[in-house]
Amino acid sequence: MKPTFLFPLVLLLAGCPSTNDEEGPPPDRLYFPAGLAHVAVPGKAEGVLFVANANSDKRYATGSVVALPLDLLGLPPLGAPVTTGVKQLTELEVDASQSVQVASFAGELAVQTLGTGAYRLYVPTRSEGMRAYQVLASVSADGVPALSCAGEASQNCTNTGITLTPTNFEGADAGSQWALTPYGVATAPRACTAKSDCCVAGDDCARTCAAGVCLGTDGAPYADVWMTYASRSDAQTLLGVGRGLTGYLARLDSDDFTFKSENLVAIGSGSANSVAAFGSWVYVTGRLLNPAPNLLRIVNRDQVVLTTSLESLYRVSDSRGVALSSDRKRLFVVGRVPDTLMVASISDPSGVPVLNFVHAVNLPDAPNEVRVIARPGRGDLVAVSCTSAGSVALYDEDVGDLVAVVGGLGSQPFGLAVDVRLNAARIYVGNFGDGRIAVIDVPDLDRPQGARLVAHLGEQQVCLTRGSASPGCLASKEGTP
Repeated sequence: MKPTFLFPLVLLLAGCPSTNDEEGPPPDRLYFPAGLAHVAVPGKAEGVLFVANANSDKRYATGSVVALPLDLLGLPPLGAPVTTGVKQLTELEVDASQSVQVASFAGELAVQTLGTGAYRLYVPTRSEGMRAYQVLASVSADGVPALSCAGEASQNCTNTGITLTPTNFEGADAGSQWALTPYGVATAPRACTAKSDCCVAGDDCARTCAAGVCLGTDGAPYADVWMTYASRSDAQTLLGVGRGLTGYLARLDSDDFTFKSENLVAIGSGSANSVAAFGSWVYVTGRLLNPAPNLLRIVNRDQVVLTTSLESLYRVSDSRGVALSSDRKRLFVVGRVPDTLMVASISDPSGVPVLNFVHAVNLPDAPNEVRVIARPGRGDLVAVSCTSAGSVALYDEDVGDLVAVVGGLGSQPFGLAVDVRLNAARIYVGNFGDGRIAVIDVPDLDRPQGARLVAHLGEQQVCLTRGSASPGCLASKEGTP
């Protein structure tokens, strides 16, 4: 079965008991990893990987976000010859200070850099209350991370998350519940030439402009935080037969992480999936809608919504992940049925962007997330996780086609994070199905055909999810026959 990572999982809420009424997954264990993000640490080889654990079978009371200190895990050096096979690194070296609890059913994860070793993490969840979280992260000069809840000195952030459900839908409105749920996220640091660029038009806010960067009311760099709403699996039941679904975005302020009615941006027919941001504009992919989806819309913070009519140029059932090229002149959009990477050019990306469809290439089964790997002086590489195929595909912009497919990653590869080092890269892939992180090395970005799987991080979760006597558990070598 091809996972959607959306609302069929919500059906598990009513029937799956928790092993603990208060705790999330153990800090040193990954459990249905969803969103991933990587940050480099000066002077250290590997950096830190942030992982949002979705806890999608509700085994634990909550989900979690963990920070993996990669330099402590024993990863092989990037580009080292593979002589002993794929390394299985089950000890994650994560303690309680490197994990926080959030609601279950996490979606994507985004990072905002505040300064050297200081970050904010943003995690939307498809949980009860449809809550989104802001988590503070710090990384020491030794590469040791620490996490805490924004606004509360605690490791349990479940009470600090904000609901993204509009007030009039918290119970019901005209007999219908809110048929959408938070999923995608992106941050856009706010540049400025004057203080007015950092505030709502006509509002003399407390933000300032310094050296071309907006500083928030807390003195830290300020960013627009964009979150998408995807449709619930029972959306048509909630709406009623024949009623159309209006899609929305939420635009939040990084220094005032609250949700107000003016934060809600209507984007027209059909829900959203993922979002990529640059400047005042964001690019929003669209979910399945009959007779045709809105594959891509462009929205700015003044709530101007532009349609691209991409679906009239290339027909797929819906679109998933989206990423901007390193020079912001290309857009890469993942489509489903047929499974496709669509490439569009962007004219005037710093002004009012206009898109032109370039071409599309076939992808392995059930593609989801996409990340760009910059190559100075050359076109980008683009990594796409292909969930049902168990692989990651690499598209070379110079070639205009796929140049490598790395398989054997594990069960349901989904979330992606990339660490680029000079002319090499390491790709981290969250295996949603088996609970591990697959590690792919591209030793030479000029020869991406050399990409290879080098390690897995974490223990497989199949013995927990399927039972110790299940074939999957026995095959993972975790169980005892």
